[in-house]
Amino acid sequence: MSKLPNVVIVVGFCAGSLGAAGFAEPREDYSLTLFVIGMALLVIGGLWGRRVRRSPSAGARGWSLASFLGAVEAIRDKVVELDDGRAQLAPDEIHQRIDDLLRDEYFDLTSRNDELIALVGFNAYAKAWDDVASAERLLARCWSMITDDFVEEGTSELPLARRHLDHAVAAFAGLART
Repeated sequence: MSKLPNVVIVVGFCAGSLGAAGFAEPREDYSLTLFVIGMALLVIGGLWGRRVRRSPSAGARGWSLASFLGAVEAIRDKVVELDDGRAQLAPDEIHQRIDDLLRDEYFDLTSRNDELIALVGFNAYAKAWDDVASAERLLARCWSMITDDFVEEGTSELPLARRHLDHAVAAFAGLART
């Protein structure tokens, strides 16, 4: 059922585009009609999709705020472990752990950002997500620098990522309390 609103949006876009293409001189018959139908289908599909995403049954399939908080805490814990052990770990080990973290836990979390928006709204999402995204970029930088044999410079990104994840945990905990 959740794919049907997307189909309506695509059909609306196609009809609207086809109608708009017929506005050139000489104007095609039914171009205005196709354009209006396309725009109406876009609006209907958008509202329908929004309603489906906000319905209680859609939320039941997704994560709760506690799930998001738990995922961010799990990522933070792994980064804390990396940061605390960076002097003792081999560069290849750090590289592999970051690779695993970005591929597994971070991917699982970031692929559900639409669910978080539906749960808390866009403004709250943007505030909480800012530090998650910053930490992800810092981890990717660390990974890249280690790949290029700049190990010391790369591992210096870990405390910064850790700090951003600490802020993200606090932001998600605040969302869970509200």
